[in-house]
Amino acid sequence: MDELRANSKTYKTSIALRIPSNFRIVYRSSELMHKYALSIVGIMILPSHELISKFVLFANFMLLTDWKNMSKVDRARLFFMSIALQTIWIALLEVGGRFHSNSCKTVASIKYHKCWMRKNRKYFKKFKKSCKPLFFSTLGFFKIKRRSVLRFLKSIVKGTFNVVITLSN
Repeated sequence: MDELRANSKTYKTSIALRIPSNFRIVYRSSELMHKYALSIVGIMILPSHELISKFVLFANFMLLTDWKNMSKVDRARLFFMSIALQTIWIALLEVGGRFHSNSCKTVASIKYHKCWMRKNRKYFKKFKKSCKPLFFSTLGFFKIKRRSVLRFLKSIVKGTFNVVITLSN
Protein backbone atom coordinates (compact mmCIF):
# COMPACT_ATOMS: atom_id res chain seq x y z
CA MET A 1 0.00 0.00 0.00
CA ASP A 2 2.97 2.33 0.51
CA GLU A 3 3.65 2.37 -3.22
CA LEU A 4 0.21 3.80 -3.96
CA ARG A 5 0.64 6.86 -1.74
CA ALA A 6 0.80 10.14 -3.60
CA ASN A 7 2.87 12.05 -1.08
CA SER A 8 5.67 9.54 -0.50
CA LYS A 9 9.25 10.64 -1.11
CA THR A 10 10.65 7.39 -2.51
CA TYR A 11 9.09 4.68 -4.64
CA LYS A 12 10.34 1.23 -5.59
CA THR A 13 7.90 0.71 -8.46
CA SER A 14 7.07 2.51 -11.66
CA ILE A 15 5.51 5.97 -11.60
CA ALA A 16 2.81 4.60 -13.91
CA LEU A 17 1.09 3.05 -10.88
CA ARG A 18 0.33 6.50 -9.50
CA ILE A 19 -1.10 8.09 -12.63
CA PRO A 20 -4.79 8.73 -11.83
CA SER A 21 -6.14 6.57 -14.67
CA ASN A 22 -3.97 3.61 -13.62
CA PHE A 23 -4.29 4.26 -9.90
CA ARG A 24 -8.00 3.46 -9.88
CA ILE A 25 -7.43 0.10 -11.56
CA VAL A 26 -4.49 -0.81 -9.32
CA TYR A 27 -6.31 0.18 -6.12
CA ARG A 28 -9.49 -1.72 -7.05
CA SER A 29 -7.37 -4.74 -7.99
CA SER A 30 -5.66 -4.67 -4.61
CA GLU A 31 -9.08 -4.40 -2.92
CA LEU A 32 -10.28 -7.47 -4.83
CA MET A 33 -7.16 -9.48 -3.98
CA HIS A 34 -7.58 -8.52 -0.34
CA LYS A 35 -11.24 -9.53 -0.40
CA TYR A 36 -10.49 -12.96 -1.90
CA ALA A 37 -7.58 -13.61 0.45
CA LEU A 38 -9.71 -12.58 3.41
CA SER A 39 -12.49 -14.95 2.37
CA ILE A 40 -10.01 -17.81 2.81
CA VAL A 41 -7.88 -16.67 5.75
CA GLY A 42 -10.38 -14.43 7.55
CA ILE A 43 -12.52 -17.33 8.71
CA MET A 44 -9.71 -18.58 10.96
CA ILE A 45 -8.90 -15.26 12.67
CA LEU A 46 -11.61 -15.28 15.33
CA PRO A 47 -11.34 -18.99 16.29
CA SER A 48 -7.55 -18.66 16.49
CA HIS A 49 -7.86 -15.61 18.71
CA GLU A 50 -10.31 -17.46 20.95
CA LEU A 51 -8.18 -20.61 21.24
CA ILE A 52 -4.96 -18.74 21.91
CA SER A 53 -6.61 -16.52 24.52
CA LYS A 54 -8.19 -19.46 26.33
CA PHE A 55 -4.97 -21.50 26.30
CA VAL A 56 -2.91 -18.60 27.62
CA LEU A 57 -5.45 -17.98 30.40
CA PHE A 58 -5.44 -21.69 31.27
CA ALA A 59 -1.64 -21.84 31.30
CA ASN A 60 -1.38 -18.72 33.45
CA PHE A 61 -3.97 -20.07 35.88
CA MET A 62 -2.25 -23.44 36.16
CA LEU A 63 1.13 -21.80 36.70
CA LEU A 64 -0.18 -19.49 39.40
CA THR A 65 -2.32 -21.97 41.34
CA ASP A 66 -0.56 -25.34 40.95
CA TRP A 67 3.05 -24.17 40.94
CA LYS A 68 4.05 -26.41 43.86
CA ASN A 69 2.32 -29.54 42.52
CA MET A 70 3.85 -29.40 39.03
CA SER A 71 7.22 -30.77 37.99
CA LYS A 72 9.89 -28.40 36.72
CA VAL A 73 9.50 -29.72 33.19
CA ASP A 74 5.74 -29.12 33.16
CA ARG A 75 6.18 -25.64 34.58
CA ALA A 76 8.78 -24.76 31.96
CA ARG A 77 6.69 -26.27 29.17
CA LEU A 78 3.55 -24.33 30.14
CA PHE A 79 5.47 -21.12 30.70
CA PHE A 80 7.28 -21.20 27.35
CA MET A 81 4.19 -22.32 25.42
CA SER A 82 2.23 -19.43 26.92
CA ILE A 83 4.97 -16.92 26.10
CA ALA A 84 5.45 -18.32 22.58
CA LEU A 85 1.75 -18.24 21.73
CA GLN A 86 1.38 -14.71 23.09
CA THR A 87 4.40 -13.52 21.13
CA ILE A 88 3.27 -15.10 17.86
CA TRP A 89 -0.27 -13.80 18.19
CA ILE A 90 0.91 -10.31 19.18
CA ALA A 91 3.18 -10.26 16.12
CA LEU A 92 0.30 -11.27 13.84
CA LEU A 93 -2.00 -8.66 15.40
CA GLU A 94 0.71 -6.03 14.97
CA VAL A 95 1.14 -6.91 11.28
CA GLY A 96 -2.61 -6.65 10.78
CA GLY A 97 -2.70 -3.32 12.62
CA ARG A 98 0.13 -1.89 10.57
CA PHE A 99 -1.57 -3.06 7.37
CA HIS A 100 -4.72 -1.20 8.42
CA SER A 101 -2.85 1.99 9.34
CA ASN A 102 -0.91 1.94 6.04
CA SER A 103 -4.18 1.46 4.20
CA CYS A 104 -5.69 4.46 6.04
CA LYS A 105 -2.68 6.58 5.05
CA THR A 106 -3.00 5.48 1.44
CA VAL A 107 -6.69 6.36 1.29
CA ALA A 108 -5.98 9.72 2.94
CA SER A 109 -3.22 10.47 0.42
CA ILE A 110 -5.57 10.12 -2.55
CA LYS A 111 -6.36 13.83 -2.28
CA TYR A 112 -2.75 14.60 -3.25
CA HIS A 113 -3.02 12.90 -6.64
CA LYS A 114 -2.94 15.47 -9.40
CA CYS A 115 -5.56 15.42 -12.15
CA TRP A 116 -5.08 17.96 -14.90
CA MET A 117 -8.37 17.59 -16.75
CA ARG A 118 -11.50 18.87 -15.03
CA LYS A 119 -13.55 15.80 -15.96
CA ASN A 120 -10.92 13.49 -14.48
CA ARG A 121 -10.75 15.62 -11.33
CA LYS A 122 -14.50 15.18 -10.70
CA TYR A 123 -14.31 11.46 -11.35
CA PHE A 124 -11.29 11.09 -9.09
CA LYS A 125 -13.08 12.89 -6.23
CA LYS A 126 -15.95 10.41 -6.53
CA PHE A 127 -13.47 7.55 -6.60
CA LYS A 128 -11.80 8.89 -3.44
CA LYS A 129 -15.14 8.89 -1.60
CA SER A 130 -15.72 5.24 -2.54
CA CYS A 131 -12.37 4.01 -1.16
CA LYS A 132 -12.40 2.38 2.25
CA PRO A 133 -9.32 1.39 4.28
CA LEU A 134 -8.47 -2.32 4.17
CA PHE A 135 -8.15 -4.45 7.30
CA PHE A 136 -8.08 -8.06 8.41
CA SER A 137 -11.39 -9.23 9.81
CA THR A 138 -13.73 -12.17 10.20
CA LEU A 139 -16.75 -11.40 8.01
CA GLY A 140 -16.78 -7.79 9.21
CA PHE A 141 -16.44 -8.79 12.87
CA PHE A 142 -13.25 -8.51 14.91
CA LYS A 143 -11.45 -5.95 12.79
CA ILE A 144 -7.73 -6.01 13.51
CA LYS A 145 -6.40 -2.50 14.05
CA ARG A 146 -3.41 -1.04 15.90
CA ARG A 147 -5.24 -1.20 19.25
CA SER A 148 -5.88 -4.94 18.92
CA VAL A 149 -2.52 -5.78 20.51
CA LEU A 150 -3.25 -3.65 23.54
CA ARG A 151 -6.74 -5.10 23.88
CA PHE A 152 -5.35 -8.64 23.67
CA LEU A 153 -2.74 -8.00 26.36
CA LYS A 154 -5.28 -6.23 28.57
CA SER A 155 -7.70 -9.14 28.26
CA ILE A 156 -4.96 -11.65 29.15
CA VAL A 157 -3.84 -9.74 32.25
CA LYS A 158 -7.36 -8.93 33.40
CA GLY A 159 -8.60 -12.44 32.64
CA THR A 160 -5.73 -14.06 34.52
CA PHE A 161 -6.40 -12.01 37.63
CA ASN A 162 -10.16 -12.63 37.41
CA VAL A 163 -9.68 -16.40 37.02
CA VAL A 164 -7.20 -16.59 39.89
CA ILE A 165 -9.44 -14.56 42.19
CA THR A 166 -12.56 -16.53 41.26
CA LEU A 167 -11.24 -20.09 41.17
CA SER A 168 -8.43 -20.06 43.71
CA ASN A 169 -10.79 -20.54 46.66
